[in-house]
Amino acid sequence: MTVPERRALAEWGIKKHGLSQRQAGRVFQISRCALRCAAKRKDDSEIESVLTRLAAEYKSWGCKKMIQWMRLEGHRWNHKRIRRVYRKMKLNLRVKPRKRVPSRNPKPLVAPEQPNVCWSIDFMSDSLTSGRRFRTLNIIDDFNREALWIELDISLPSKRIERVLDRIAQEGLKVAKLTYGAGSRAISAENSPESSRLAMQRGLSFTNIWQT
Repeated sequence: MTVPERRALAEWGIKKHGLSQRQAGRVFQISRCALRCAAKRKDDSEIESVLTRLAAEYKSWGCKKMIQWMRLEGHRWNHKRIRRVYRKMKLNLRVKPRKRVPSRNPKPLVAPEQPNVCWSIDFMSDSLTSGRRFRTLNIIDDFNREALWIELDISLPSKRIERVLDRIAQEGLKVAKLTYGAGSRAISAENSPESSRLAMQRGLSFTNIWQT
């Protein structure tokens, strides 16, 4: 129960049942000081006009940015007061939820009993000292955790991944050649856009593409 509600009940008890202020305060758990003195709200019309103008002119600004602008313009209103008026005017910006890639038929990971049964592909990223970012494609055999290939470039589209897998299979880098269309071969990939496009493009060749 808020203080204004307790004050209203205490005033009702005083008028209706003739209670003293001390008795009403004891019954409704409100001090005599709070019973006598009502809060006086300051005039927030000037703050409302400034917030309305800023919201119309700078639609992407939030409360913090508006408070910084007011400080630079010389306004000395308390930041908590500005935030209270900002929320009262319902100017809060809607936070867009982060889009997450939906899970696509996940399967439990099982350790194969021989090589070339299942390969894992994973992507990593880093940046150079100049600030330019690059990505790596790591291909590992799940049987002995041997790194079959590491492809490095600033961009790794699904077509590029497809060519790398074909090159590994054709050159036979310590592995047998892939039998396309055989159900015994599988690729375990992370749930990413590149893996999804690869699964759609090579769905007829790689019959088992797991996304974990």
